[in-house]
Amino acid sequence: MGRTSDARERLIETAKTKFYASSYHALGVNEICRAAGVNKGSFYHFFETKRDLVLAVIDEHSCALQAWFDQTRASKGTLTEKVQRILSLCTQELQESQRDDQGVKGCPCGNLALELSTQDERVRLKLQEVFSRFEQGFEAMLRDAANAGEVIVDDPRKTARSLVAVLEGLMLMAKVQDDPTVLRQHESVVTGLLAGSERAMPNSN
Repeated sequence: MGRTSDARERLIETAKTKFYASSYHALGVNEICRAAGVNKGSFYHFFETKRDLVLAVIDEHSCALQAWFDQTRASKGTLTEKVQRILSLCTQELQESQRDDQGVKGCPCGNLALELSTQDERVRLKLQEVFSRFEQGFEAMLRDAANAGEVIVDDPRKTARSLVAVLEGLMLMAKVQDDPTVLRQHESVVTGLLAGSERAMPNSN
């Protein structure tokens, strides 16, 4: 059997990098194909349109996000420590994005949401799935902590949504300020949400 082509994966990886560094509308299929080393015929074999490619890119981001939360949730530590690990992963991504000397690029899905969510309903719904997964990751950790008797959380879902909103806002600020350390500088804001949603466990003594 011949070697399985990796053209689809190269197109997705190239588009992921290009969309992150620039924007969806600034890139054409020809430019993506050239950068990926894939001919245009192969592009249309895998994707009917550029929109189908961006949907695949969003799926890739979603899978990476799920891996972050699965690994963090399974690790040892308190709820606050686990949330801090997610903050560290976000900070690392911002630092990676800055290494090409084009500045901090923010959240990949946040960027696409700002650019496309009012223009393409299918893309908006796909991005909504990603942010829902983000919220579910935090919610699961909150519920784990509550079930373990670590905290009492009044509304895990609401707190998880607030965490995502604050993180997305901080990543946008990091992009505007071209400073990947913004998340660390405002870590207390994020952990403050946990403190605000938790009630102390009753003393068992």
